[in-house]
Amino acid sequence: MSDTFKIQIPLDKTLKVKGTKKAKELGYTSLQEVLRVFITSFVEGKIIPTFESRERLSPRAEKRYDKMIKEHEKDRKAGKVKSFKTSSEAIKYLNSDD
Repeated sequence: MSDTFKIQIPLDKTLKVKGTKKAKELGYTSLQEVLRVFITSFVEGKIIPTFESRERLSPRAEKRYDKMIKEHEKDRKAGKVKSFKTSSEAIKYLNSDD
């Protein structure tokens, strides 16, 4: 008898299909292989899972932020943006009367 332990994970069929497709795009033979590699790496301390959400801006917000970035770059090139090498320099400037 093998020392293999089986884990069953209920997945929505669409998630399984998309996961399998993504696994194969990345060169894995199956979604199971991805999970084996992940668990092995986790146990060996090579990875620490974190759960961060990747929020997407709305198209309207993206336009606003793009405009703000362009305005900032324009002001920086015109010398209107003050920059500092250290936080101490910034605090000194903020506390001054300039």
